[in-house]
Amino acid sequence: MSLVGPTSFSCPHCVANYPFKAALVGKAIRCKSCQGVFRLRPDGLAERVMEAPAPAASGSGSGVTSAPPPPAPELAKDNARSGRLQVTSQQDDLRKQMAANLAESMGKALESDAVKAEEKKTKTGAQGKTSEGKKRSGKVILTGEGERAAENDQRWLLGGLAALVVLIGLIWVLTRENSREQAVDAFTAEVPTSDNVYGKRAQAIVNRAWIIAPALNRPGVDPIIGADNPIFSTISTIPASALAPLVKLKGQRFYRDLGLWIEPANLPKVKSKALSGTPASAVLKNLANGGLDDDGLAILDQLLHGEPSPATKDILERLVDDLPPKIRICRVHGAQGSSLIDIGGGYRIRSGPFTATLVAFEGPGWSGQWRVLDFTLAQPGH
Repeated sequence: MSLVGPTSFSCPHCVANYPFKAALVGKAIRCKSCQGVFRLRPDGLAERVMEAPAPAASGSGSGVTSAPPPPAPELAKDNARSGRLQVTSQQDDLRKQMAANLAESMGKALESDAVKAEEKKTKTGAQGKTSEGKKRSGKVILTGEGERAAENDQRWLLGGLAALVVLIGLIWVLTRENSREQAVDAFTAEVPTSDNVYGKRAQAIVNRAWIIAPALNRPGVDPIIGADNPIFSTISTIPASALAPLVKLKGQRFYRDLGLWIEPANLPKVKSKALSGTPASAVLKNLANGGLDDDGLAILDQLLHGEPSPATKDILERLVDDLPPKIRICRVHGAQGSSLIDIGGGYRIRSGPFTATLVAFEGPGWSGQWRVLDFTLAQPGH
């Protein structure tokens, strides 16, 4: 089964995207975006070409110009994000083309099976008419050639089904990976114009997370505006069985100022000391006794006892009333991130390594969407 040739290619220096033209194959090409030089291969991949250093200018009339300055940090970040989106688009186009080619090949294989079956039926009928013994018995006698043809048809069908299973698995894996990248990109994206002012911009970014203030002694959420080349860990899962102790909290809400779980109707009595609520520490102890490990406890502590963002308040309050079948967790880190720092009256940008945690709730009635739980930039000197 042959695939359609490449339709586009990317600059190996800055991943700017261009349409594929056969006339460009084998030639040295200069990228319009970054001015880098590369050579296009027949398979659609571009290879970097090292340029010889230009001779030094000897005078104003030499016609030699200096190399353009490197792009500004903000522009470089946008180019990198655009490159990731272009690569993702190419992956989607390739998956669609592979699926179409596979469907066409399987259709032809099935059509071939039908034609061959009809030919065998006609041939068998003719043999039945010329052979009185075969007509009486009604049995079909396959020659060695017929058996081999039948085996080949079966191999084609099984091979097509196997390829379809592999393709579906590949699409599933790539979609999972992209959804986590999209969660990071969505958090670091530019804010709307109305919020892109001092006093609003940083908070608008933080509001995209599950929580806007962490639980006691837990990592918080910085206003991260860039996270280059994030590295995603293996996804871990908290099953419903580990969440069972939360059933006791059904109907209650956590009041951060008191540090207690209380039924809303009983709040006045708790404040007057007539009743006592359930401390956050007692909830965590019950989860630990139920078999939840330290990593899972840290995640649940943030989700249950951190301050939810305006967009996630209802979802997080639902946790104790309608336990999700599972909670998925993914750790993220990278060597180069950027964060806004409030300097009073404005922001400055600080760069450094970053770490983050992504969380998704899966099950009937839960979206399964990845969202940032915590996202921090390493402190200077760490």
